[in-house]
Amino acid sequence: MITDERRLENSRKNLEAIVEGGQIVIDSDSCMHEGFNRFISNIIPMLNTYDRKIVIFDVTFAELYECIKSETPDTAGKTRQVIENITRLAKADIIRIMCLSDNETIVSKLQSLKETGRVNITFITQNRNKARTIIESNNTTPKKIEVRQINQYGFLSPYFDYSKNIRKCAG
Repeated sequence: MITDERRLENSRKNLEAIVEGGQIVIDSDSCMHEGFNRFISNIIPMLNTYDRKIVIFDVTFAELYECIKSETPDTAGKTRQVIENITRLAKADIIRIMCLSDNETIVSKLQSLKETGRVNITFITQNRNKARTIIESNNTTPKKIEVRQINQYGFLSPYFDYSKNIRKCAG
């Protein structure tokens, strides 16, 4: 019988294996997820152990700033807190901001990192369209980008497309 304690320990080990084995890139949807702060608390010791950083693309900030302008006051307030938290984590050298060139998209940058790098790439998103795009791009190349999502416990789960009720974990 699998207990909650054992599940959490397995989740911790899985997260550590992801951190040890590669580069983690996170998008704005995951930064806004209710489990983001728990995720950061869970991953910081592992990042320090393996001398890794979480990558956030500059366009993620642009997306977050758009949320401040266009969303409800509650969402705008939460978005401001997320931006402040990301900024604090970047100053603490936990998060690295990576800029995209004018003609690059998140997908093309991830593919470029995947092709040139020696480490695995794990893309964390809660966004169905982004996840599907990455998963589909994996069909055309031998080097796969893992797609994960933050769960309610602040750990990573394989991306699950609820609309199709099909588990899709690339990698």
